[in-house]
Parts: sequence; structure tokens; C-alpha cells
Amino acid sequence: MVALLDYAGAAEVLGLPETWLRRNIRRIPHEKYGKYVRFGEQHLQAIRAMHEVQPAGRPASGPADLVPRGVR
Repeated sequence: MVALLDYAGAAEVLGLPETWLRRNIRRIPHEKYGKYVRFGEQHLQAIRAMHEVQPAGRPASGPADLVPRGVR
């Protein structure tokens, strides 16, 4: 059996404020037992996947392709 986390535990694992989880609970995966909200590992992975950002365009091939802002 997998341990389920409450808001505080999930916030710590995700590195987010507990208030962020509470504000966004309608948009993120979770389990609810009456008034108790719990997060399992699969929920935390899904939350991470929902917020993953991939760079647009072609990936940089190396440090030479990375140009400081304002320099072209």
C-alpha cells in the first residue's frame, strides 16, 4: 500500500507553497475522502507533467548557441 500525503506533505515534495495546492485543487489530480484531500505518487507525477515546459524551436547545440540578452 502506498502512503498518501496531505496538503503539507505534497507541497513539501513538490517544492510549492501549500496555499498554491489549495487554490488550484480543482485543476490538479487528487483523492478526496469526505473533507480530506490526499495525494499519491501518481498524482504528484501528473501535477509535475501538467506543468512541464519544453523550450520552443530547435534546442541549443551547445554553449556557443546561447546568446546573452541584448546581444545579437
